[in-house]
Amino acid sequence: MEQRQAKRPNFTEAECLALANGVRQFNSIINSPHNSVVTNEAKQAKWKEICQLVNATSMFQRTVRECKRKYSNIKTVAKKGEAHNRKELGKTGGGSATIIKLKPAEEILVSTMHSSSIVGVEGGIDVLENSK
Repeated sequence: MEQRQAKRPNFTEAECLALANGVRQFNSIINSPHNSVVTNEAKQAKWKEICQLVNATSMFQRTVRECKRKYSNIKTVAKKGEAHNRKELGKTGGGSATIIKLKPAEEILVSTMHSSSIVGVEGGIDVLENSK
C-alpha cells in the first residue's frame, strides 16, 4: 500500500502573525493584478520573502504553497468575521450586538482589505434579478 505523507503541524499564532505582517508589508504587489509593473516573478519573489519571515518564527520549515494556503484561510475567516461584526453594528433595536473577536492576524489582514471586498458594493445592481 501507498504510505501517506505525515501531517504537518498547524500554524502557530506567531507564524500567523508573521504571515499577516509580511502580507501587509508587500500588499501592493501580492494583491495587485498582473501588469507590466507587477509580474508573476515579482509576486513569487515576495511570497518567498514572506515564507522566510514565517520560517524565522517557526520550528518547521513552511513552503510558499503552505503560506499561500494559510493566507487564504485566514483571509476567509477574517472577511466572514468582519462582515458579521459590521452587520451586527448596523442592526437597530434593543439588545447588544454579538461581536466576533478577531485574532490579531485576522485584524491585520482586514486592515489591508478594501471595504467592498468585505460587505460588497453599496447600491450594487443584481444582474440576475430580471432574468427570472
